[in-house]
Amino acid sequence: MSLSLNAHMDMVMKHGVDLLRSHQQQIIAECTGILQYLGETHKGSADAFEFAFNCFVAFFRSGQQSVETLIDDIRSQWVKEFHRPPEPHVLIFILTLIENSVHKAIKESTTRSFHLHPSVQYLFSKICEEMLLISKQETFQMDSFCEQLTKSEQLRIEWIARVSHVDGGYRLKKVIGMEENAIDSGLFERTDPSWFWLSEALLKRTPRRKPDERRDVFPVPWKNETLIFCMSDQDVSATIPFLTYAMHLLQWRRNETEKYMRATSGKMQSFYLTNGLCAPRI
Repeated sequence: MSLSLNAHMDMVMKHGVDLLRSHQQQIIAECTGILQYLGETHKGSADAFEFAFNCFVAFFRSGQQSVETLIDDIRSQWVKEFHRPPEPHVLIFILTLIENSVHKAIKESTTRSFHLHPSVQYLFSKICEEMLLISKQETFQMDSFCEQLTKSEQLRIEWIARVSHVDGGYRLKKVIGMEENAIDSGLFERTDPSWFWLSEALLKRTPRRKPDERRDVFPVPWKNETLIFCMSDQDVSATIPFLTYAMHLLQWRRNETEKYMRATSGKMQSFYLTNGLCAPRI
C-alpha cells in the first residue's frame, strides 16, 4: 500500500481504538455476561475468551494508544499462558464475540452509528490477522531464546534484561536469568532516561560469586526494545558483534515472513477502503 493509504488506514484503526475506549464500560459489562455464560455452560472456549477479555481490559486501563502494543502483548502472553499457538477457529470465535460486544455498545449508546462500525471492523480484522500469524509460521519466542543463552556454558551470560522504549526513556519489562524475588517490583514501574541506570540497579541486585569477579553489561537492539546482557569473567569484544548480528538475522527473517503473508491482505484492504472502509473479515 502507498504511504498515504497506510496513513489513512492507521487513522481508521486509531478511530477504532478511540471508540473502544469511549465505550469501555459497556463493553466490559457485555463481555462479563458472555464470560459468565461460557463458564456456566462449560464451553471449551471460556478460558481463551477470558484471556482475550483480560488483555483488552488491561489495554483500557494502561492508557496505551498503540495497537501494536496490544497485539504484541496478546501474542506473547497467549503462548506463555497456553504453551501453544492459538487455534484459528477459536481465535476467530472469541475475537468475533468481543467485536460484537463493541458493536452492540456503540449501537445502544449512539444514534445513527452506522458510520462508526467500519473502523471497529478494521481494527479487529487487523488484530485477528496479526494473531493468525502465530499459527501460520514457526513461533519464535524471545524469552525462550534468552533463556537458552543464559544456560549456555560457553557464553557465560548471567542475565538478560528486556527493556521497552517508552515515552521519557526506558522501562524494565522482564529479566531472564535472575530470580524474580531478587528484583523489587518498583523497578518494573519506573522510567529511566537511559538503559544505563536500569543496568546499574540490576547489577546491585546480582550477587558476586567471588570478590574480584568481573562483570560487563552491553545493549543489543531488538524491535522496539533494548536487550541488556550481563556477562561475567569473559571478554565480550567477540560476543557483542555475534549477538548483534544474530538478532539482526532473526528480525530480518521475521520481517520477510510477515511481509510475504500480508501481501494479499494489503491488496484486499485497498479494495475495501475504496468501497466504504469495511475491511475484510478473516
